[in-house]
Amino acid sequence: MLVEHVATDDALKCFLQRILTDKKIRHEVNQQQLPRRQTAILLYNYCADKQQRNKNDKQQCAFTATMLMVVVMMSMLVMLMLMMMLVTMPTTAVVGMMIVFLFHFTCILKHVYLYFLNTAKVWR
Repeated sequence: MLVEHVATDDALKCFLQRILTDKKIRHEVNQQQLPRRQTAILLYNYCADKQQRNKNDKQQCAFTATMLMVVVMMSMLVMLMLMMMLVTMPTTAVVGMMIVFLFHFTCILKHVYLYFLNTAKVWR
């Protein structure tokens, strides 16, 4: 019971708590004669689940960002088509070029942001 209780607690919160937790688990293993490998599995399962949840959150965020970019691109194309129907050709060309420029600038900003986000992950 003690092994399960300590394992479900966030044992890796700080270094001192980790040392105390390891001592408690070793004591419990010695009393129950459990193999040490099972102890490690019990201790680190919680952290593995937490990492998997973080990975799923990041994947969901990436999917949402991609869908948002697709929606923005499609709305810009629709706006460009409406402009072509409503105004003269030179105005449409200028406005169309501005929309294309803004779209590409937005994409460049997104990629720069993702690059620095990945760089920050490396330094953590």
